[in-house]
Amino acid sequence: MPDGDMKLRVLSREDLEAYRDWRHKTMETLRTPILLTKEMQDEFYSTIICNRNANHRYWGIWRYNWKGDGFYSDYAGRTLIGVGGVTNISWENRNAEISLVLGYGFQGKGYGYKAAELLYDQGFNYMNLETIYGEVYWTNPRGLKFWLRFTANHGGSNVTLSRRKYWKGRYYDSDYFTITKEQFNGAMHKMWDTEDSPDNEVGRDTDGASVSGMHELPKEGGD
Repeated sequence: MPDGDMKLRVLSREDLEAYRDWRHKTMETLRTPILLTKEMQDEFYSTIICNRNANHRYWGIWRYNWKGDGFYSDYAGRTLIGVGGVTNISWENRNAEISLVLGYGFQGKGYGYKAAELLYDQGFNYMNLETIYGEVYWTNPRGLKFWLRFTANHGGSNVTLSRRKYWKGRYYDSDYFTITKEQFNGAMHKMWDTEDSPDNEVGRDTDGASVSGMHELPKEGGD
C-alpha cells in the first residue's frame, strides 16, 4: 500500500531531468529507444509541455509526505516519484494513449497502480476523453502482467499483436489494452463501495501492492 498522498502536478524543467535519467534506463520498454540529450529534452519541454495546442499532456507524479497520525498530521514535504501522461490525443475521437514512468526506489509498493488511476481519472473526468489505450511490449514481462491486470480490474480489454518490437536481434509481440470512461468509472465506484463496506478489511490498495518497477512498465508516448 502506498504511503502518503499522491497527486499530479504540471511538469517543470527540473522534473524532466529526473525523467530523462529514468527513461534512459528503460530502453527495452520504449517505442522509440533513443537517448535524449539535455538539448533535446529542453526542446521537448518547449514544444510539448509549454504548448497548449500539443496533443500530449504530461504531469509529474508526486507523493506528499505527512508525519503524525490522523487529525494531527503535519506536512513533511513532497517527492517526485514518476512522470505520466495522456498522449497522442485525438480530440475529435476523444481517445488518447497512456504514458507512465516511475522512478527507482518506488517500485513494488503500489505507486504504479495508484499513478495509473490518477492518469485515467484525469483523462476521463477532467479532459472528457472516452477511451484511453496503451501498448506494452513482451520485452517487459512484469510490465505486461501489471497492465493486463490493471486493465482487467477496470473492465477493459486487450489484444495481442505479433512482432511489434525489434530488440537485440529478435522480434517481440505486444499487447494493446483499452479502457473506456464508463468501464473505468464503474470499476472505481465498485472499489469505493467495497472500501466503505464495514466487512472490508483490506481495500483496493492491495491490488497495487505487488506492482512491478516502472522501469519494467511500457513506453511513453510523444518522446
